[in-house]
Amino acid sequence: MLGLRSILANQTWKSLSGKDKKQVRELITNQHMTKYPEKKVTHYHNMFCAAIVHPDKKIVLPLAPEPIMKTDGAEKNDCERNASRRLYADARREHPHLRLIVVEDGLASNVPHLSDLQALNMRYIIGVKPSDHKFLFSLINRSICAEHHHYTDDGKTHYFRYLNQVQLNKKHSDFKTNFIEYCETDKEGNRQHFSWITDIQITNDNVFHIMRGGRSNWRIENNTFNTLKNQHYHFSHNFGHGYQHLCTVFGMLMLLAFLVDQVQELSCHLFKKARAKFNSRTSLWEKMRGMFREYLINRWDDLFNAIAHGYNSIQLIPNTS
Repeated sequence: MLGLRSILANQTWKSLSGKDKKQVRELITNQHMTKYPEKKVTHYHNMFCAAIVHPDKKIVLPLAPEPIMKTDGAEKNDCERNASRRLYADARREHPHLRLIVVEDGLASNVPHLSDLQALNMRYIIGVKPSDHKFLFSLINRSICAEHHHYTDDGKTHYFRYLNQVQLNKKHSDFKTNFIEYCETDKEGNRQHFSWITDIQITNDNVFHIMRGGRSNWRIENNTFNTLKNQHYHFSHNFGHGYQHLCTVFGMLMLLAFLVDQVQELSCHLFKKARAKFNSRTSLWEKMRGMFREYLINRWDDLFNAIAHGYNSIQLIPNTS
């Protein structure tokens, strides 16, 4: 890159002056704009987030997130794996007696991560794919696996193939896990296919429940992240980088607000009645925002009673300011 070599001159990034660092950033930005003129330069922050979910419930309870960022004194950039290690350790410290089953996608199906979960006394149901785990699937296809069929009232056929105590990869011959392959066929003949590994001993009696636990990963993606991004929590919007931790604070406040709403939707009868008046959360937020502008509201009970039962059920004082 023209001009970059003369600035660096065998120096490390830490030894550069603030002026030189600014020049380096400008050179890289100009190089990007020259090579990709149609692409806008964007900046973003990452957080590793987790939520407590259940196959039978729409409500999700997010845990405290872990920002993926380089901390003071660290020589290497942070990554998702390190952030997950911190989050799970914090979760176990804060909830030492909570029986947790970790549900994740195929990126987490590696021995170092699974060993961390076992050390924290956390069970797991984690997705695996043939393209990412060729050794595992080759071993399964050469082995004699147990098979099980399950039929549900909606006309679906659930086929399972499973094997306990199987080697995950070629490198770690001493690490054993349990494998499930699952195929769902509905009345129209449409099929869905999934596969997981788990440290729960698989039997014909529990394989259907393990499958439902593995598929509940969808609730993390949809009921958590899709809601945060598209139901006016603005989680995908960056309100400001700040000098150090501003964006992280904003992200945690968004998740905290989401947690409060989820707890209310799970356990507050007034909130449930107010929520039932609207098709979406966004409409409820707009109604609440409008009422705060029009009235002086001293209690949440007054707000939700007015929304759920009408203004005649509660006397609100107009906001004349």
